[in-house]
Amino acid sequence: MKTQTTTKPITHIQKQRLEGEMIKDYVINHLGISELEYNTLVFEIGMEFLEQLNVIYYIENAYKKSYWMWWKSEWHIWQQDLVKYIIEHDIQNFDFELFLEEMKVLAHDGNTELSFETYLKIYKNGRM
Repeated sequence: MKTQTTTKPITHIQKQRLEGEMIKDYVINHLGISELEYNTLVFEIGMEFLEQLNVIYYIENAYKKSYWMWWKSEWHIWQQDLVKYIIEHDIQNFDFELFLEEMKVLAHDGNTELSFETYLKIYKNGRM
């Protein structure tokens, strides 16, 4: 008797995670940096975002798991858009300096701040 194997379709969240990992791997490999260097960059720019808002946001959020989950989500969306743009427009000078410059824009973008305000409202209402 043959055993029939069925595979479950991947969920939207699983698909997003896979795409995020593929783009992260692309960035790490293309730039020739380690995963530690990459994660340090995510952390440093996430801290820069909090510091430029105000001291109270920094104190209240710098050590919260929910903040870092929100920040990594914002980072991955921004990074995904950047990498897609670079590939679609065949940009040849994609190097660490360009990546750093573009990702630092995330910390100072008005849409990021609006998203952060939404995160705060959700967090304060106990949904995170």
